[in-house]
Amino acid sequence: MLEGTNSIRQNAQNQKHRTATILSTHSSAYSDYQGSPLPMYHQNAPQHHSRSSSRQGQIEQEQQAYQQQQAQQQAYRQQHQAYHQQQFQQQYPQTPFYPNRERSNSSSTSNSARSPPGAYHQQHPSEYFPSPSRPGPPIPVRSNTMTSNVSGRSVSGTPIDEAPPPVPVAVYPAPSPAQPPDDENVIEIIYAGELEHTHGGSFMKKSRKEYCVLTSQSLLCFKTMQKAAAVFDNLLVFGGGLRRPLSSTKIPPKSMMLTVDTILAVHEPFSFSTALAIRVDYTHPVTKQTSYIMLITDSTNNQARWLEAIRSVVKRHLPYMVVVSKHDRAAAVDRLRRHSDIPDPIDEMVVHKVILNERRIRPQPESPNGFKEAFLVVLLVIGKTNFYILPSAPNDDEYKRLIGDKDRFGLMAIHSITLQGRDDTVQVSTRVREGDNKTFLFASSYCENVVQDLRRAINSLTQFYPEPPYDLDIPYSLRSVRILPLIKISKIEDRGFDKLLEAHCAALSLDKRRFSFTIAPVMDVVGARKITVNPPNEIRENSKVAYNKYELLAIFRSLRHNLIFREVSFANTNLSELEKWIPNGEDGWAAMESHEAQNQNALTNELYEIIINNKKLRRFDLSNCTIGTTGTLNSALAAIGRAMQTGQIGLNSIFIGQNKLTEADVDVLIAGIRANRKAVKELSVNDCDLKQPQIDRFLDTFSARSPEHLNFFDISNNDPCVNSDKLDLLLRKANHLKTLRIRKCDVPIEPATLFVTRLRNLDIGGVRLSDHYISTLCSYITTPAFNNLESLSVDDCGLNGSHFQDIFQSISQSRNRNVHLNVGANPICKEIGSLPKFYYSILQSVGPSSLSLARTEWDDPSLRELLECLRTNNIIRHLDLSYIQLPTSASEDTIRMLAALFERNTVIEELILAGGGTLLGDAGFGKMIVQAFPSLTSNYTLRKLDVRGNLIGDVGAFQLSEVLKENRILKCLEVDENKITMEGFKFFADAMSKNSTLTHFSKPTQDLKFQLEFLQEEITKTYQAEAELKWVLANSGGVNTRKAKADLDIQIKGRRAAEMTRACIGGVVDETMKLVERNRLIFEEVELRSRAMGNLNINTNPEPSRSRQNTMASSHSRNSWDQNLGIPNSPTLTSVSGASGGADTTSPYYDSPSAQYQNGSQYQHGSQAMPDDHRPSGMDGDIEPLSLGGSYYQSPNAL
Repeated sequence: MLEGTNSIRQNAQNQKHRTATILSTHSSAYSDYQGSPLPMYHQNAPQHHSRSSSRQGQIEQEQQAYQQQQAQQQAYRQQHQAYHQQQFQQQYPQTPFYPNRERSNSSSTSNSARSPPGAYHQQHPSEYFPSPSRPGPPIPVRSNTMTSNVSGRSVSGTPIDEAPPPVPVAVYPAPSPAQPPDDENVIEIIYAGELEHTHGGSFMKKSRKEYCVLTSQSLLCFKTMQKAAAVFDNLLVFGGGLRRPLSSTKIPPKSMMLTVDTILAVHEPFSFSTALAIRVDYTHPVTKQTSYIMLITDSTNNQARWLEAIRSVVKRHLPYMVVVSKHDRAAAVDRLRRHSDIPDPIDEMVVHKVILNERRIRPQPESPNGFKEAFLVVLLVIGKTNFYILPSAPNDDEYKRLIGDKDRFGLMAIHSITLQGRDDTVQVSTRVREGDNKTFLFASSYCENVVQDLRRAINSLTQFYPEPPYDLDIPYSLRSVRILPLIKISKIEDRGFDKLLEAHCAALSLDKRRFSFTIAPVMDVVGARKITVNPPNEIRENSKVAYNKYELLAIFRSLRHNLIFREVSFANTNLSELEKWIPNGEDGWAAMESHEAQNQNALTNELYEIIINNKKLRRFDLSNCTIGTTGTLNSALAAIGRAMQTGQIGLNSIFIGQNKLTEADVDVLIAGIRANRKAVKELSVNDCDLKQPQIDRFLDTFSARSPEHLNFFDISNNDPCVNSDKLDLLLRKANHLKTLRIRKCDVPIEPATLFVTRLRNLDIGGVRLSDHYISTLCSYITTPAFNNLESLSVDDCGLNGSHFQDIFQSISQSRNRNVHLNVGANPICKEIGSLPKFYYSILQSVGPSSLSLARTEWDDPSLRELLECLRTNNIIRHLDLSYIQLPTSASEDTIRMLAALFERNTVIEELILAGGGTLLGDAGFGKMIVQAFPSLTSNYTLRKLDVRGNLIGDVGAFQLSEVLKENRILKCLEVDENKITMEGFKFFADAMSKNSTLTHFSKPTQDLKFQLEFLQEEITKTYQAEAELKWVLANSGGVNTRKAKADLDIQIKGRRAAEMTRACIGGVVDETMKLVERNRLIFEEVELRSRAMGNLNINTNPEPSRSRQNTMASSHSRNSWDQNLGIPNSPTLTSVSGASGGADTTSPYYDSPSAQYQNGSQYQHGSQAMPDDHRPSGMDGDIEPLSLGGSYYQSPNAL
């Protein structure tokens, strides 16, 4: 028993001796894993010279076994490299393959998700090449699960026979053809020399001067050079590439300063007492806390050499280093989730552990500009639109003192990125709203990856911008690298504009919900996009009705950095805030970037940059943008002319009407039109306060500069005196002119000139037209040149009934009855003698199919006669009676006539009855419309109804909601500005739950705003009343107390009801909008399917119906079918049989207007009243089928 015990003890001692010997042999190799000097038992291990000869053979056998394992590992590497090369050449046949630099997996790198190509297996050797087993006690080794410093995710070991990792989405500069990864059992001297350092310093002596040696594994210190030479023998020739096995090098533990693989950053401090210092931040091997040592050199040259040497050695170990832990990554994910800023996929989230160098000015008597440095370990996290500076440890007081609550910074706020390459410091400067730029100094061994990750994140937002939107000062080897984005914006519908605007909102601390814009395709150009900036959304009660200067700046910068739009429109957007903004050095966002716009306002700079950079831009609309109100010599509109003078842009459509143009602006703009690379096709300078000489210069310029390309010209509402000869010359040369607007220009156009034009839109309103001009216009209408016209405006021209009759008859004689005729704001009722001619033209369906009588003054009898004639008209499909002036309340007869129009007219498809707010509401026009609404239930042709601004209130909302429950033809409804309350919105929500055909319902923003303001006022009043009643309760008693208490309960209930309504009204409106959107999507889906089926030929020949009910049912069925399949409306019937005009001539309540207006001389007001229970007839009778190109429809529009 005793012998067995002794034998066990002897075996244990031998095993301990063997283990210590092996650990002593490979101590430096394991220092890469441990990150620290050898453990204590390494120091007590027996030395090689004390080993017995019996043990020497066993050690040599173990070394041979280890070498065999290394050979097997090398074979595994070669095998996988061949497989990876084969797979790579199949995927990328035109890309060269680097045998020693395999492509990396961007989401699985060690300290950065963007490592140099070929570094994947160097960073994760244990994933594919298992480490040889090592005898001895358990020593920390690399695991086959590593945590990336960038993404922080776990990378599990992958078998060799699996597919290699995917090709990275970013390409980084290939490293120089340097040495392969350092073996763990060899050592190389990189650099050596005398240094003063702080390692092992005490309170009394903080630094000491020693001879320091930098090896490929660690940084060592010796008291003298001779002691170092004694350790390394003849290897102390640094930089020579000489290597020696670690087993033959005996490094004293007290000489170990730090291991290279624990270094976080090597940088040069600026506030240290000595200007030649080097700061090395590293992770302590025992405490795992970040520490640092200072190395003080004796010369600038020596400092640069040490910096270069240490950084070069650290770069060798970067693929193996793991810096960011899972806890750090989890904290970063939680922070980014609050702002929905986590990249998709989450593996692309970049996390770096860096040293933040915060410099604060601290003046001293000897140095007024002195500052103090504070170094802090932080996490640099890059999201989709922001980068974050987060603490590396919870409850870090130093972090709270330096960073505070502002830990999020927009990527688009970055003004400059600087990496000098001397040390590991990256300088990032960001713009600050209403303040100086803020500069961050980050130090990290992965400084190059930090720069490339920031570049990639910004490039993902500005993929269409040719240059970085920031100043970049980095080495050429990094600058020349092509940075590929995280996502392909070409797959996004808006090409990334919305995400870019979100990034600018984050950079400028704006609320993105305020922004409203519309992106749509350009119809005549495949793949082109146009954007329209809409008025801002009012997200709060005190929201401004216009964009502020920073919101406008965010829109302009987003447009500048997203160069995909062919058309840009700011129409009706107030840009005066930007024009008043004169940049200065106190605001980094207002810095001028254009040499052409120096010493100008911010709007000038932004306009110039957008036009000069976007080569695709063709159309720019700045109409009614309040530009030119600053009173300067040049307005911001001059930037358009300056950009055109460069001859490098493609802009050819300019809309700058309803702004103020100075004489200098006109000079610059005309010079730009002459020098522009493309001939200008469209120009609008209406309402720009131009004088006759300036208008003449525009006419001369277009007459001389490619007039055949001009197709839109608008000089309305300027000086009425225009040179008729110059205008006539331009019209003769501009043979492709489509739109001409010369409102309030007292210039007659020669008949011969009009006859040769190809106009589609002609606006000559605003000027009183003579009888001769009307005769000339009627002659033009009967010529073939009129057949192309789509719109003719002669509003506010002093026309009477006779003029209308002549124009209507001329249009009837022409071949173009689809023209839209605008004859509003003419004094029709003032000349009673000619009024019957106008009524007769309407009654006989003479004239165009689209008519506008907007802003016309009527009295009650005249309006009633007009409605009666429109009831039987069978040609007008689009009617505009908006903003009509009715001095008195409408009579019952007029109301019944409007109801008859709603019910009996079977032609009108679009009816505009918009009012002017309180004016028409007080006059009773809104009440008339409300009482006529029920008749819309029986209307089967009206598709669009606009009743904005008539103050119909909740009563009108209820009547319309009842119509929506029954009507299946109405597709568009506008009801804003009617003082509709919560109850009215509930009516609409309930009706929309039962309606499936209404596809357009504009959000009632004005009514919603009015109700919110009203409720807020009521709540404020009730609070005041409550305060008064509480005071009464506190200072009175008896009956007064009981009454005050009852009143207080009433006030509290009223206030709570108002608060509840204020909280819920928005949700009710949103619910209605969602139901309308549902209908729109369903309609589009049906339309899409019908197009996929091809052109449908529907042949129907039903039996003619003899009853009103059957006819209406047929009409409803046909319209529903047409609506679901997306088939356009049937052509207007020109020949039908049955009751003429749809009027029941046997009715005792109907007096034929034909008899009244046949000769155009008699004029009578009104007809007999129509009782409430009377339903207009006239639909009875046989209806013959009408042939439409081989297909037969039973027409529901029979009159």
